[in-house]
Amino acid sequence: MTRPKSRRTLHLVDVGVVAWVIVCVLLGLRLHDEVQGLSGLTVTVDRVGGQLERIGGTVAGLEIPLLGGELKGAGTDAQAAGAQARQQARVARESVEDVAWLLAVTVIVLAVFPVLLAYVPLRLRWHRSRAAHTTRPRAAEPHGNQRAG
Repeated sequence: MTRPKSRRTLHLVDVGVVAWVIVCVLLGLRLHDEVQGLSGLTVTVDRVGGQLERIGGTVAGLEIPLLGGELKGAGTDAQAAGAQARQQARVARESVEDVAWLLAVTVIVLAVFPVLLAYVPLRLRWHRSRAAHTTRPRAAEPHGNQRAG
């Protein structure tokens, strides 16, 4: 791509690239928040698991003649199931957090990187070209036109 025709065009390209980067970052962060919202399900599983543990503990502690042994086993099983549900909820919450960040970063990088990969070298080339045009020495004035100074 050649040098833009005007500074205005160059500035419009700059603004467009900056706007694209900002939009992509905001989209990535929004995606993170939406995926992170799925961890709300793990909170429910954690609460249910906690309740199941408490109920299982209560049932296991009941002393009912003829049913005591069966209730104790059922209560112990319920406690174990509740504890396992809570543990799985914690693992799932961490996984959701990891996936949320991974998706956000992936979307940002995949959307921004190609644009910057094309834009940055061109912008540097345009800048060097402009610098080369402004730093050229001026032609010396003819000897007869020298100003007294």
